Amino acid sequence: MTDTQTRRDVLRGLAVGGVGIALAGCAGSSGSGSGGGTTDAGGDDGTTAGGSDSGSDAGGSSGSGGDADLTIEVGPGGEFKYTPESPTVSKGATVKWVWKSDMHNIVIEKKPSGSDWSGTKGGSSETFDEGYTYTHTFETTGTYEYYCSPHESVGMAASITVE
Repeated sequence: MTDTQTRRDVLRGLAVGGVGIALAGCAGSSGSGSGGGTTDAGGDDGTTAGGSDSGSDAGGSSGSGGDADLTIEVGPGGEFKYTPESPTVSKGATVKWVWKSDMHNIVIEKKPSGSDWSGTKGGSSETFDEGYTYTHTFETTGTYEYYCSPHESVGMAASITVE
């Protein structure tokens, strides 16, 4: 009996330690969008809640803060969509995306020749959480198509037409 209890105690200790290590690894991952402000090259601006680059506040309503001509909500209400889904803006317009739920990004599917838009930093491998904001000023006319890489299979995609 003593051997069985000792074996159980060892297994229980290993299980608890393994869970602790796994959780520590998750907490240390980059791309959670929980750090300070960050800025992408090319004039795009990505800022997390508490960052100092965009003048937005986490949890603010659509269109609040900043100098954006259009605000797009990312994952509103936990849904896998961008709202509005297919807006039209004028050349030179600044568009601001505001994350309303976790684990989203912007990956470019198609863009006009000559455009400098690259989507959120990290490409398809990095996601951002609620409160994150990202802005881009569109200087090239045409249609831009983009998607969220973790949720592309459930239809989280949108487009912007620049006239």
